[in-house]
Amino acid sequence: MSVRYPTVVLQAGREKAILKGHPWVFSGGIKEVRGSPEAGEVVLILASDGSPLALGFYNAHCDIAVRVISRHPEAEINEKFWRLRIRCALALRKRIVPEDTTAFRLVNAEGDGIPGLVVDRYADFLVISIETAGVERLREAIVRLLAEETQVQGIYERSSGQARGREGLPERQGTLWGKEPSEEIEIREYGNRFFVDVKTGQKTGFFLDQRENRRTFQNLSAQARVLNCFSYTGAFSVYALKGGASEVVSVDISEKALQMIDRHLDVNGLDRRAHRSICADVFDYLRHDKTKYELICLDPPPFARTRGDLKPALRGYRDINRLALKRLADNGLLVTFSCSGAVDEETFFHAVSQATREAGCVVKLLARLGPAGDHPIQLVHPEGRYLKGLILTVLERHEQA
Repeated sequence: MSVRYPTVVLQAGREKAILKGHPWVFSGGIKEVRGSPEAGEVVLILASDGSPLALGFYNAHCDIAVRVISRHPEAEINEKFWRLRIRCALALRKRIVPEDTTAFRLVNAEGDGIPGLVVDRYADFLVISIETAGVERLREAIVRLLAEETQVQGIYERSSGQARGREGLPERQGTLWGKEPSEEIEIREYGNRFFVDVKTGQKTGFFLDQRENRRTFQNLSAQARVLNCFSYTGAFSVYALKGGASEVVSVDISEKALQMIDRHLDVNGLDRRAHRSICADVFDYLRHDKTKYELICLDPPPFARTRGDLKPALRGYRDINRLALKRLADNGLLVTFSCSGAVDEETFFHAVSQATREAGCVVKLLARLGPAGDHPIQLVHPEGRYLKGLILTVLERHEQA
């Protein structure tokens, strides 16, 4: 190799996951570190017998000690390498992002081969989140490459959260390049118009990963009385009304988020009289409301951000789905999600299954849902699939709802 890197030698047998394609090396799987790499530095990963396996970002402070960036141990990790990764990500989005859509994920961390970098595009602005020490070391180069390759007006950073803390990095927010975004950016999604606050809104301003699920929800909404729980600024509600819902009720605990829904109805030419906003805790609302709905959406915030949150989170998923099933009309549809990275797909499925038994229901599974295609994951990295969803309907009830 023309470039020499510090090396990480794995324990015997620990190379199996890397050889199968998984992009993480855990600290417990490391036998030896040679060369005193700094946090975020590129290292060469060796099997216990000394054979080269891959290159990755190293951080001794994390349980995930190495994040693979290339399966070619001889690769030179330089600006040309990162420019190619960004260009590949851009080319994919040009193929899969639908027409009349100006907001989408441009780079999805491991899914696009840049662990720790998330880039969302909102019209003429990028919002980036840096979650690993490896990308932190590349900050200036990555920003410059993004500016050159996308020709946007500005790049804004929102780097925060527990993942960044685990990497030993401080929170950071502000304009990195070009113009500062305004308080609101207007975007389009399948032609629907929304106003996004990229500086203080949830995630990077909008739940871009739900785009195709919103489209599916629209197709299920004709003539239905719809309940949109954890509605935020009402994207699912807009799609439901576009799909011909007879009535939509949006429930969220944030009065500010609910106030935005009326603006979204107006800008999309929808009738406010077919919509009601209710500021309430969703759990409390479902306990006390006696209305039956033909279509219910449950899209709660993450109940579990770490494995330590798992037990109360699963109780939360059971409770919220049990309550929603009791509000579901005959032949109604429940569309339920988890965006908790610490809850894998089968664990979520099991929690919802328990909820159906607690609700006294026999339930049919119609579909499993996930993020839109601009949120790719590596095939052998299920941990990257944080958004999980189910479409359910009740076959029979054996307990009074």
